[in-house]
Amino acid sequence: MTIDSMFPLLQLPYLCIQEVSDQWNVSELYYYSLLSKRAKRISKRMKETGLKMDLYLRKRSLYIRKYDDCDCEFFFARNPFQVDLGVSPDISSFFQATQHFLDVFNFYFRRIDFKFKPPITEDQLIMIIDWLNGVKTEIGSVRIQSANLAMTELFMNRFQKNIQVFRESSFFDPVHKHYSIVSNRLNFKVEYLIKSNNICLNLEFLLSIDCERINTHSSNLNAKDLNIFLRSWQEGKTNQNLIRINLTACSEIDMKEVLKDCGAELVDPRTAKLKLKYHFSLLSKRAKGISKRKKKIGLKVELNLHYRSMYVRKDDIELIFERDRFQVRRRKVHPIDPDIYSFFKATEHFMDVFNCGFEMIYLEMKPQITNDQLIMMIDWLNGMKTEIRKVYIEPAPILMLEIFMNRFQRNIESLEVEDDNLNCEYINSNCLNFEIKNSFSSYSVWFNLDFLFSLDCEQIAMYKSNLTAEDLNVFLRNWQEGKTNQKLKQIEILTVGERDMKKVLKDCGGELMDPRTTKLKFGEPDIWIHGGIHIRGNDGRLAVIDNYQFSTGNEKVSEEQVRKYLSARDSEDWLESWFHICFF
Repeated sequence: MTIDSMFPLLQLPYLCIQEVSDQWNVSELYYYSLLSKRAKRISKRMKETGLKMDLYLRKRSLYIRKYDDCDCEFFFARNPFQVDLGVSPDISSFFQATQHFLDVFNFYFRRIDFKFKPPITEDQLIMIIDWLNGVKTEIGSVRIQSANLAMTELFMNRFQKNIQVFRESSFFDPVHKHYSIVSNRLNFKVEYLIKSNNICLNLEFLLSIDCERINTHSSNLNAKDLNIFLRSWQEGKTNQNLIRINLTACSEIDMKEVLKDCGAELVDPRTAKLKLKYHFSLLSKRAKGISKRKKKIGLKVELNLHYRSMYVRKDDIELIFERDRFQVRRRKVHPIDPDIYSFFKATEHFMDVFNCGFEMIYLEMKPQITNDQLIMMIDWLNGMKTEIRKVYIEPAPILMLEIFMNRFQRNIESLEVEDDNLNCEYINSNCLNFEIKNSFSSYSVWFNLDFLFSLDCEQIAMYKSNLTAEDLNVFLRNWQEGKTNQKLKQIEILTVGERDMKKVLKDCGGELMDPRTTKLKFGEPDIWIHGGIHIRGNDGRLAVIDNYQFSTGNEKVSEEQVRKYLSARDSEDWLESWFHICFF
């Protein structure tokens, strides 16, 4: 075919030529743009093309990507780029060809790759850096490989373009084992610095880097250098844009020297997230609103009113109240903060932010707590909207216990009172002002029969009880007649001294059952009650007194159970101190 018979593309109207050129790939557009100035103007893309280009300076090549998919790689050979391998020493022509590419295609350099091996000389490196400084195209990242220390220093001092990522991997030169780069400040801004296998990073250079992330390996920085770096950041002098730094030293470093005078605290990884959210919520009302959890996150908090502390069971951590806020740390011997109002306020803040309830309230009524302080605590608990599941009291003077029983008004799941004092009168509290839904347990002699009647919960345990045989008889007959304790499923009573069983069972219609012929399954996991004393209520329900401890996980009756039954059946003086009653 002769030239005269070729299609006269350049003679078509501009819009037609533009429509045709839009169908060409990168290679076709590039080669067409080399024909003339008009062809270059026609090929030039005005809109963003989605092209991302990696520039490999040693290979003199452009690696073309479009939306992260590889399209092709161009190698510079002689004058234009070719889609084949060929390295040209003519660096000036390489710059011109690359600039031509930049003018034609609307793109930016995703990455520029330096590999400082021969044949690149120091003069050529200066030419490359000066050319990059003058290019208006955005540069995403720069990677330097196999650079000796002199070339790395030259690049650091001469390069001036702001970039996102700078990755540098200098080779280790034994001759320069203790060499540091003579570059105390970067002339360019970078968001993310990566220096791998590099020993030439000194303290002054590290302090000059005002980027968000730093990652460096094989560093010769010592413990003193790292301590200065941390304290300089702590005082707001340097590296204030830093979000994260990963640094690997050439050898192990004494952490005590690194952290000297920094006020550092070793944080349990289980506590870090909770601690961060809590301290952030203290900054302002807006910070509290951001931190606040709308949904419950399963925190189980135990509050100790005496020690002004909270124990978060999910993360196994303890928060100690100090100077208007909680501090996350393990328990030591801490003085009790006298500022009870600030303690209340800090506790409300914590519970409000984490949207959780109190799994347990510990109330240790020791001499350090006055009656007035106890009243303040009770009134504060009454006014809180936070759920309270369990209250534990230990130990308590009788007056303080009466104050709690008569003043506390929150409905709870469980109440436990423990005290070893046996020489005292009954507590003056005949009726509770609050509901105990699940269980009450006491290791105290202070609770009388009227108090027992007021408990409308499912489980009761009263150890060291002063209830008499007549009291126990009244309790059984009241239940039998449907007057009291109708929600009760199980009660355990250990009396101080033995009680006459004939008096306990008087007029109840109780019947001692043979364990060899009678067994009942109770609760979960399954417990088998062999024999026992059966008392039928007026509503048909059955109460079984298992004071011989006949209950067992085994369906088969033992010889010991049979022996105890026969002994009780034939005894004239039947005395017991242990009463375990199950209600069916």
